[in-house]
Amino acid sequence: MARRGEYYGSYADAGRRQRRRVGLMTLLDAVLLMVSVVVMLFFVALLVMSHLSPETAGMFAALGLYSLYLYVAMLILVLYWLARWRLVNVAVMGVVLVVGLFSLPSYYKMEIDKQHKTKYPRSFKLLSYNMDELSLQEDEVGFDSLRSFVFREMPNIVTLQNAYQVDSVDSLLRVKRFKQMEYTKKRGNEALAIYSRYPFAKRHAVDSLQNMIWCDIVADDDTIRIYNVLLHMDNYEVDARSGERVVPERTIGERMKAWSEQSSYRVKEMDSLMPYITSSPYPCVVAGSLNDIPFTFVYNKLADDLVDAYVEKGHGYSHTYSGYEEGLRLDYVFVSESIEVLSYEVLYDVDMALHYPLFVRFNEKDKHK
Repeated sequence: MARRGEYYGSYADAGRRQRRRVGLMTLLDAVLLMVSVVVMLFFVALLVMSHLSPETAGMFAALGLYSLYLYVAMLILVLYWLARWRLVNVAVMGVVLVVGLFSLPSYYKMEIDKQHKTKYPRSFKLLSYNMDELSLQEDEVGFDSLRSFVFREMPNIVTLQNAYQVDSVDSLLRVKRFKQMEYTKKRGNEALAIYSRYPFAKRHAVDSLQNMIWCDIVADDDTIRIYNVLLHMDNYEVDARSGERVVPERTIGERMKAWSEQSSYRVKEMDSLMPYITSSPYPCVVAGSLNDIPFTFVYNKLADDLVDAYVEKGHGYSHTYSGYEEGLRLDYVFVSESIEVLSYEVLYDVDMALHYPLFVRFNEKDKHK
């Protein structure tokens, strides 16, 4: 049987431990409250800055590079304050997070509805591929791989960016009776090309500060305008000895600043291109490489007028770039409101260049029924 002194000593020790735990939790709450304020401010900036030009937003125009981290941090903090039963904190951060969820589908989308892969065989099937640093010279394996995935998907429209080694592609697509639109004038390695198994009704190229080609294709009683776009992106310097790109080590701030500066060039290009796109007399498709991410001014300029095919029919986390800024979505297909997207797919098994191909099936609404 414990003595009275021992009993009260144990009780006092338990009280001290309890007060220590309360003190540690109070300190943790204080620290996480400051963290929550900072994270929420950055999250709000993410939602706001994507609607401001890079000249106005500065380096914060590139916050989209870390958008998924901000979403995850917000969710964890909301759950923490819920567990701590701090309902005011939960309410404030929860409202901000819910508002942000309306923009989340541009990065991550759950597969709620099934994609129509074979239901409408007469649909338009578009393959868009940025061939940056793709080399098929004296490479039979590479050519066989290219032929294999093109013949596997059997598109009837093909848009190529950085199409500076396409003699092999030309001969490949002629076998499947593709018609070829003339290339843009090569500016460095940034030539564009459009191939179609449908007749061309009209063709046009814009190649000055910006780089874009477009054509009208006719299928039965449908006329669709196809735009192929490639916006500015700085490539890293090539090491003279190894022949490989040298990726500099950067802090988060340096990376954001460099990305914002490049984005300002893309804004100027997009400003020049938008009058062509918005004046289309036909339903249109804009395919190609914006070389910019969602939650940016460039992305929103197109998303405000057109529909992102990934947002319509994509699922999971979509990224199209495997190069120096790995894991980013830089390639897109946008369509007019009058076009129904039937399926969207990134061909991750095609790993021959810095970008992955996009394969999108679509139709004019009500035309396939």
